[in-house]
Amino acid sequence: MQNHDKPTTVCVFSHPGFIHLYLSTPLFLLILFIFLQLASSSVAAADAEIETSFNQQRFLVTEIEGISLSTPLEAIPAILENQGYNQTGPTTYTKQSQEPGQRKSVYRIEIEDTTTLRQITYFRGKSGGRIKSPATQEKPIPSNEATIAREIYHLVCNETSAQIQTARSCLPITESNISFGQGDLLEIGHQVGVQLSASATNTTITLKYRKD
Repeated sequence: MQNHDKPTTVCVFSHPGFIHLYLSTPLFLLILFIFLQLASSSVAAADAEIETSFNQQRFLVTEIEGISLSTPLEAIPAILENQGYNQTGPTTYTKQSQEPGQRKSVYRIEIEDTTTLRQITYFRGKSGGRIKSPATQEKPIPSNEATIAREIYHLVCNETSAQIQTARSCLPITESNISFGQGDLLEIGHQVGVQLSASATNTTITLKYRKD
């Protein structure tokens, strides 16, 4: 019987001619396997750096309006009620406060809790009244929100390398703006998602944790 297996040919081009390297099929596969292993190791190392650059334990106990991702689900309604919120849906809590110029600040908290996911979304915006022209100097973030935003920013942006800070779009903190990830939900590792965009006008904070 004839052997139909042919050697694999790898051609390396050089000027002015060609240099031909003839590799047997097993040797070629071995080189390919080693290359893939090295590439996989590099990706794993990058993932490990992201994972170890984030304090997940502190993240899980970070509170927004008195609740965190670790707060028992049955305890949340009473805690938010003490903060002035009304339950307006199965997982939605809202409140309002009067602002100058007949405007109101509207607050909304949404809780999602399943067997695989726990998520808290906090939003504050303004409604009603006249909208005046923007002031030349931006107003500061409300002090209670600034404290929460700084804590979350510290977890995501301060306890990591400059390279990861750039990847996470960590903007410098100011009195009127604290944000990262261009205001979008930022996935950190395989279990955590964080969103932070805080200003005097409106604030959005999302804390997300995959339980699996």
